Amino acid sequence: MIELLKTPVITGVLTVIMGWISIWVKNRLSRAKKRETELDQKKREVFQNMIDLHAEKIFGEYHNTDWLERFAVMRKEIVVWASDEVLFEYALFHQKLFPESLKNLEEYEIHFGKAILEFRKQLGYKNKNSKIKVEQITAIFKAGWERPL
Repeated sequence: MIELLKTPVITGVLTVIMGWISIWVKNRLSRAKKRETELDQKKREVFQNMIDLHAEKIFGEYHNTDWLERFAVMRKEIVVWASDEVLFEYALFHQKLFPESLKNLEEYEIHFGKAILEFRKQLGYKNKNSKIKVEQITAIFKAGWERPL
């Protein structure tokens, strides 16, 4: 009699365990997808803001008083949200436009750039082959807009 009950009990227990596992996996995947969607949305917002502010500069519409403040916020958002490739290219853009921003960096500025790169690593960015340099991060923050784009 016990032998007859063994198979259905084992089957039932395994079915419950598999059900729990499938619910757990489904929840994990759902949370990961939601997080990815939120990240993509934020990246789109930052990209749109970058395009808008640069367009205002190009078309000479940036003379209002809050443009520099909005631009400073956008540069910070790029450092946080942009991929390594985007950040690298944006840093090169700043280097070419404002080469003096890389000269005579103070020690505290170097440490600031290192801290930013370490934070980006914590956020999951890889900076493969150390493509983004500390000086480039600092240049993004130091560059002004005295020159035309």
